[in-house]
Amino acid sequence: MSLNEIAKRHILLCFGALENLIDKTPNNIWNQKKGGYVFWQQILHAMNGPLYWLRTEKNDFIEPFSDLNVYPELEKDPENILSKDQIKDLHKQVIELANSFFDKIDSKNLLEASVLYDKISNLDIVFDQIRHLQYHIGHCESILREAGITDLKWLDCYGD
Repeated sequence: MSLNEIAKRHILLCFGALENLIDKTPNNIWNQKKGGYVFWQQILHAMNGPLYWLRTEKNDFIEPFSDLNVYPELEKDPENILSKDQIKDLHKQVIELANSFFDKIDSKNLLEASVLYDKISNLDIVFDQIRHLQYHIGHCESILREAGITDLKWLDCYGD
């Protein structure tokens, strides 16, 4: 197994955990402000990082739902509500982008400088995004646990 395959597997596991959050979050929590942020906005924020950093070309970046004033960088409370379906559609786009990233970058290229920021490697970007995703997944899972939702499954790389 190559470094590329391992890195891809781990970031896709993070996206699987995000999908579990989306599916398990009851409607009464979806738009509540908990832990400083609206619940779905935190999921949007978690996906905004990979949307930006997993690009393989240095082109203009447009934040998702920019016309709706939902503030993916958490700088303000959202002015509109995103539905689970909207977030699920974005989730699919993020997975497609991740697959494209790993299709274009092999194990050797992972160690080369990013086209977006040449002071870090592509592997640094992957690790940073995994850490960022896991941070927000953990935050959201703690909100769900406090609401009595405890059936969130840990996804591991063993395939169990």
